[in-house]
Amino acid sequence: MRIELGDGLHLFKRQDGKSKYYWCGFHQDGKYHRKSTGTDDIEQSSKFATNWFQQLNKQQKPKKKSNSSITQSRILFKEPHRLVLYKRQGYSNWYCRFHIDGKLLVKSTGQELEHLGEQFSTDWYFSTVNQIRNGVIIVKKGKTFEDVSVECLKRYYQRVLSNKNKSGKPSEQHYKNIKIIVNNRLLPYFKNEPLTEIDNTKWWSFKDWILENYNSNLSSQTLHQYKNSLRLVLNEGYRQGIIKTLPIFKEEVSDRSISKPREYFSPEEYTILIRELRKNITRHKNTRWWEDSLELRDFVLMGSNSGCRVGELRNIRFCDVSILDDKNYKDKKGNHLRYLLIEKIKGKRDEGGSCKTYFGCVRSFERIIERHGLNFENYKNSTKFIFKKHHRNMFNQVLDSCNLKFTNHRPKRRRDFVSLRHTYISFRLLNGVSIFEVSMNTRTSVQMIERHYNNLKPQMSKTINKTIGQIFGVEDNV
Repeated sequence: MRIELGDGLHLFKRQDGKSKYYWCGFHQDGKYHRKSTGTDDIEQSSKFATNWFQQLNKQQKPKKKSNSSITQSRILFKEPHRLVLYKRQGYSNWYCRFHIDGKLLVKSTGQELEHLGEQFSTDWYFSTVNQIRNGVIIVKKGKTFEDVSVECLKRYYQRVLSNKNKSGKPSEQHYKNIKIIVNNRLLPYFKNEPLTEIDNTKWWSFKDWILENYNSNLSSQTLHQYKNSLRLVLNEGYRQGIIKTLPIFKEEVSDRSISKPREYFSPEEYTILIRELRKNITRHKNTRWWEDSLELRDFVLMGSNSGCRVGELRNIRFCDVSILDDKNYKDKKGNHLRYLLIEKIKGKRDEGGSCKTYFGCVRSFERIIERHGLNFENYKNSTKFIFKKHHRNMFNQVLDSCNLKFTNHRPKRRRDFVSLRHTYISFRLLNGVSIFEVSMNTRTSVQMIERHYNNLKPQMSKTINKTIGQIFGVEDNV
C-alpha cells in the first residue's frame, strides 16, 4: 500500500519482506530517493519522511519553473462561475473552461479569432449552466461524502450484528456514537463534498468551522473522535476504489501530546453536590419528578463510588451485582464494611470485566432494590437494569443550583456525568491507591491514567485523605 504525503513524497513497505518498517521516497531531477523510516508507526513515519524530504530539498538547487503550455488567457467574468478564455501552445484555436459542482468543464471554441472565441465561450457557458440546473446535463462528480457515509454506516451496523453475541468490538453503543457524529457533525459540513477532495486542508477547515459554530472549547479527545469517524467513511471509499490513497490528517500540534486534566469534584465540592441532591429530592416531593430525583441521587453515588462509565452504569443488571463484606475494614460498631462487586460490565469495551466499589455504593444499591420492589434474598434472580434512566437534564439543574456546573479555574470547563468517573479515579489516586489497581478496577490502561491525571501528585496531605475517607467510607452521610 502506498500512502501519498504530498509533493511527490510517499510512504511504502518493501515487497521483498526484508523490512517491517515504512520506507519513504520521492523523484527529483530524474533520480529516485528513498530511505527507511526505522519505524512501523504511520504517524512517526510521516514525521520522519517530512523532515528528511525538507532537509534534502534545502541541499538541492531550486528548480526552474517550467513554462506553462498556456500562451494567452483572459477571465471573461468571475461570478457565479469563473469563465476563462485561453490559447495553448501549438494550437491555433481558443479554448474556454469553468468549474461547476466541483467539476472542470473544458471546450474548444473552434475559433482562431479572439472576439469570436469570446462570443462562443459566453454562449456555451450560459447554455451549459442552464442545462445543468434543469437536469438536462448531469455533471458526474463522483460519490459525495453523504453517499459513502450512508453505505459506511450500513456496513458497520452489519459488523455489529455479526458480533452481537461475541465479546469485543464493535459494540452497538459504539455504532450509535459514530452515527451521531457522522450525521450531526460531519454531514452538515462535508455533505456534498466529493470524497476524492477531502484532504488534510479540508480537515483543518472543518475544525475551524465546528469550533466556531458549536463549541469553541472542544476537547482534543472529542476532536479525535470526529477524526476517527471521518477516517471510517474514507476507509469505506478506499475499499470501494473511490479514492486511491487515504489522506493523513496531520496536526500542527499532536492532539495526544496535549494532556488536559480531567474535570472532577474536589472533596469539598463533592460534599456540596451530595447535599444539593438531597435538597433536590425535597423540592420534588409530591411531584411527578420525585422518583427521578431519588434515582438521580443513587446514580451519582454509584458513579462516583464505582468508577463505571455512564454507559456501563446504565447496563448494570441486578444479577450482575453482589453485596460482600470487606474483611480488612470495620465500622465503629465492629461490623465489617460492605462493598459491591459488579461483574459482566457492559459498555464501551462491550461485555467483560468487573469492579469493586467503595463502601458508599451499598446503601444506594439497597435503596434501588427497594424501589424496584425486589427481595434482598433473591434480587440476583432479576435480569432487570438497576437504573431506568440517568436524568441528564435534572443533573445539570442540580449542578447549576449549587454553582458546580463549571470549574472555578480558567479556562472554565464543564462538568457532567463523566466527571463522576474522574472523581472516583482522582480520589483513589489522592488516597494513595496503586495506579495499577485503579487501572484494573476502571478497565482502562495505566498509560491513559498517567496521561490525563498527571497533575495529581503522590504526596497528598493527611487532611485530603481524611476528607476522602469520610465521604466514601461512611456511605453518603455527608
